[in-house]
Amino acid sequence: MKVVVIGSGTMGPGIAQTFAQVGHEATLVDIDEKALKKGMEVVGNNLRFFVEAGILTASEAEQTRNRINSSTELSRSVSSVDLIVEAVPENLQLKKSIFSRIEADSSEETILASNTSSLSLTEIASATKNPSRVIGTHYLNPPHLVRIVEVVLGKETSPEIAAKMTGILKECGKKPVLVKDVPGFVHNRLICALMREAMYMASNEIASVEAIDTIVKEAFGPRFPLTGIFGLEDNVGLDVLRDVSNQVFPSLDDSDRAGEWLTEKVDRGDLGAKTGRGFYEWPEGSALKTRQQLTQRFVDILKSAKQS
Repeated sequence: MKVVVIGSGTMGPGIAQTFAQVGHEATLVDIDEKALKKGMEVVGNNLRFFVEAGILTASEAEQTRNRINSSTELSRSVSSVDLIVEAVPENLQLKKSIFSRIEADSSEETILASNTSSLSLTEIASATKNPSRVIGTHYLNPPHLVRIVEVVLGKETSPEIAAKMTGILKECGKKPVLVKDVPGFVHNRLICALMREAMYMASNEIASVEAIDTIVKEAFGPRFPLTGIFGLEDNVGLDVLRDVSNQVFPSLDDSDRAGEWLTEKVDRGDLGAKTGRGFYEWPEGSALKTRQQLTQRFVDILKSAKQS
């Protein structure tokens, strides 16, 4: 299979890598040659890390790298491919212009996918003459490590395209989940819901930031990998869930905008690990250590999946 990934920024290189690892030819496309060069360097670094981590052999990494090309010529690149994945910045007009163009330049059989994480897939697809072949593939960052991909169904996405895309992702070692086209899809909606309540409690001094995170890590953390949300509640009992919901739901935060506490932090420039302060203080090197620990967890998951 031939795949084109448009956009050599945060997500594109890793997405291209996932296809090349299982034998597909991938072309990374960007209008900026410097971005392409950097993207290919990212792929090289990822593959070296995979070899060091025992996920790929040196030979497999070399073969993967040889299957990835780069180009600044969009029209020529998409003219005879099976799948196009758009991974450009979250700008609706930019994405619509790209989809209009790639539809015109590609085969009628080519699947047109968007990696949007927040924009309406249906709106993006409206720029095409045949929106039935447009589908969302919301990879989570970093895409070469995280197995979950939200497969977003626009209002006119055909079941056949959904089935094909799901099969392709499974072949790439991903865990595709079908979701409808709603703001934030599923992953981001769940995070936003949890964060809204967590920030409400911390800002109103119901519990400290540290206390809330301790509960999440020590109570949610061990359970959710095994049960998920609904499996956990099935084990608790739906009668208990009903009674607790009736008691707690009325008091939950229902704000439709970011609260003053968060807004004030942003206005001060306290943006989190990248500025050294957010909800926590981040001394030099601490954020890197956290990222390394997270990466190791994803590596362990990938190695376990490969062995099973």
